[in-house]
Amino acid sequence: MAPRKQKHEDIDASDIPLDAFEEGGLFVFDARPVVRNWPARIRVPIGDGQFQTHEIRIDVDYLDMDAYMQLQQDMTDYAAKGGKHGDAADPLYKHLKGWSGIAAQGKGALGYSDAAKSQLLRDPRIRGAVMEATARMVLGIEEKNSETPPEDGQPQAGGPNRAARRAAEAKTRKATE
Repeated sequence: MAPRKQKHEDIDASDIPLDAFEEGGLFVFDARPVVRNWPARIRVPIGDGQFQTHEIRIDVDYLDMDAYMQLQQDMTDYAAKGGKHGDAADPLYKHLKGWSGIAAQGKGALGYSDAAKSQLLRDPRIRGAVMEATARMVLGIEEKNSETPPEDGQPQAGGPNRAARRAAEAKTRKATE
C-alpha cells in the first residue's frame, strides 16, 4: 500500500521563538502564516451606476493591525516615489500569495504566476478587493463561510444564528432605503 501524501498546511508558529531559527545568521524563519482561501469581493461596473460583485478567493500574508498599517504606509510611499503597481517591489505584490475564482477570457481558470499577479495588481478593482479583504481579516469583520448548526437546531446561546442575523440585517436595510 502506497503511503498517503500529506497535504501542506501553514503552521501557526506564534509559540516558536524566532531567534531560535537565526543561529549563526544563516537562516531566518518567517513565522507569519499565510491565510488561505480568504474571500475578496470585486465590484465591476455594469452601467447606470450599478455594480456586479464577484467573489474570488485569495491567499495573503496574515497581518496584525500594526503590519496592516505599515502595508498601507508602504503602498502610499511606493506610489509617491513613482512605483508601478504590480511590480515585484510593489508592497501589495509581496502580500498576495495566490488566488482562485479568476478566469482568463476564453482560457479557463487563471493560474498563479508572477506575470499574472503583476497584471492583476495593475487593475484598481483587484487592488481594492485585496486591500478590502485584508482589512476585513485584520479587523475581524469577515464571518465564517459556513456555520455548523447546533445539534438541537436551536440558536446558540448568547445570540441569534446566522439566518436570524441576516433576516434582521435585511429588515434594517429595507427600513433605511
